[in-house]
Amino acid sequence: MVVEYGRTMKVFTVVFWLFLVGLGLAAAFAPPSERFIAVSVVACFFLAVLSLHLEFFHVVIRYDAAGLHLTSPWRRNRFVPWSAITGARFSPALQWYVLHTTGYGDIRLHLYLSGLQSLLDELATRGVSLPAAIPKHR
Repeated sequence: MVVEYGRTMKVFTVVFWLFLVGLGLAAAFAPPSERFIAVSVVACFFLAVLSLHLEFFHVVIRYDAAGLHLTSPWRRNRFVPWSAITGARFSPALQWYVLHTTGYGDIRLHLYLSGLQSLLDELATRGVSLPAAIPKHR
């Protein structure tokens, strides 16, 4: 099974790339006195769109009977056996589950990942206690 960001997030990123191209063209025609500011704005947008691109196009989680196979541009690829997952929590502010492991670091699973529910179901069948993503109000 594969868990990755879906088409919506990838299209969102492509639209931002196109916006960045337009912004770059506008900056090229900025008056010389404002060119430094224009280039700085384009550079900041470039870094933001690049980080979105890396996240949405290159984060992939595959799982099978042995465990999780994680691919990410943010850290080395790794394999985490099911037995190494010790618990989970949910961060409402960041909208992701954090799986705690023994010896493999934390694994973050954003709510925007396509196929996330099937992975959460698999974790539940393997005895990992998962908190609710949206706390219930009293």
